[in-house]
Amino acid sequence: MESGKLPYLPAMSWPAMKEQVIQHFLLQKWAIIYLHLPPTLGRDMARQELRLAVTELLSRALNSPPSQIRLILRTGKRALIQMAQKEFAVSFSHESGLSAAAIHLHKNIAIDVACFPQNTLFSQWVETSRLYLGQIKTDMILERPGNLQMPLFFREWTILEASCKYAGIPLQEYSKDFSDKLLFENRQANQYAIHLPPPYIGSIITSHSEGS
Repeated sequence: MESGKLPYLPAMSWPAMKEQVIQHFLLQKWAIIYLHLPPTLGRDMARQELRLAVTELLSRALNSPPSQIRLILRTGKRALIQMAQKEFAVSFSHESGLSAAAIHLHKNIAIDVACFPQNTLFSQWVETSRLYLGQIKTDMILERPGNLQMPLFFREWTILEASCKYAGIPLQEYSKDFSDKLLFENRQANQYAIHLPPPYIGSIITSHSEGS
């Protein structure tokens, strides 16, 4: 699927849309939330705020005490929620000023968000693109009109990061072997964009079917 034409999934602000999020989760068995946080807030505090939000969402939606909801985090591996002898997928992403999470009861899911300030230097994102997306994809981005290049790079970046999270493998610089491995691990996955307030961009990777 061409990343510039991704279908969108709804992301909802927490706690402003708390009740809507809970109802959506009860009906759809998944939810994507984001928190506006002070840009000066440290990464550890942002993680704590987001985990508390996810715990509250699950506690209320699934009628389970917070003490029974356990988050399993392993470096370079998929994050999981354990509760009532069940496991299901959760994914987190943080940028200065915004943190986001995706939860799914029945499918693997991964999220990544990025901030693209307009003062980002051309040379900065182009070099990063070559290192991680590869020369071919970078050239494809550079063929687009100038005003679309940086947003497209950040879209591709969030897809790459989310794909790594989905597969449970660490991000690496581009190589043919790594690219092929990532494609194989994501062969049963769909890509989606999510609506976030500017200047943030977010992408979701989730399974075609339950249990994948």
